[in-house]
Amino acid sequence: MFNPARFARSDSPAIAGLPVNINVRHIGRSSVSSVFLSHSHADKPFVHRLATALRNFGHRVWIDEAEIKIGDSLIQKIRDGLDSVDYVAAILSSNSIKSEWVTKELEIACNREINERRVVVLPLMVEKVDMPGFLMGKLYSDFTEENRYSETLERLLRTLGPVHYRVILGFCDLGKTKFNRLSMIIKAESKLSATQKAKEKFREMNPAYGNKEIEIISVDPCANS
Repeated sequence: MFNPARFARSDSPAIAGLPVNINVRHIGRSSVSSVFLSHSHADKPFVHRLATALRNFGHRVWIDEAEIKIGDSLIQKIRDGLDSVDYVAAILSSNSIKSEWVTKELEIACNREINERRVVVLPLMVEKVDMPGFLMGKLYSDFTEENRYSETLERLLRTLGPVHYRVILGFCDLGKTKFNRLSMIIKAESKLSATQKAKEKFREMNPAYGNKEIEIISVDPCANS
């Protein structure tokens, strides 16, 4: 049985049976994917930024500079990486589409798609370029606009697996004398699903609250830490 008192702050009394200003973490198995970032060295700034974001959300990232050590066989290590990950992210730019190395990596990944009969290659466009022929017909993530970076990242995260959202609920105590906030971490496929799960969890915690209105203050992706 879920016990809200376990999460209550020592200086936050309950009002009319409702917990006040507490943080609740939705416990569940984390879905972790591994991603190979196929890219041109000229695109390292974007690649490092993306790799950091993916790792913050719990995913494993394969980047050549981090995985290949002095003395390793370059070709063998990259092939091992391509064969071992769940997804290969194709970082598409004016530099990468001219790179023979990137082309070879993506050809190997496309062969995996055919053999495994599932999506392996995830095109991520960082510059407006023509899609390579072997990726034609694939939906891509558009990272070309900085002001849409967070939105595009969220779509990518949903592709990799369920995302952890921080949902902040607002509600009045049963006596309607005070407005309170409650923060939850919810694993879900979308913001709408996270919102629904948060409301269900709240009502499970507080059955006396019944069908009274619950305000959604914010729903944002967050690292599962």
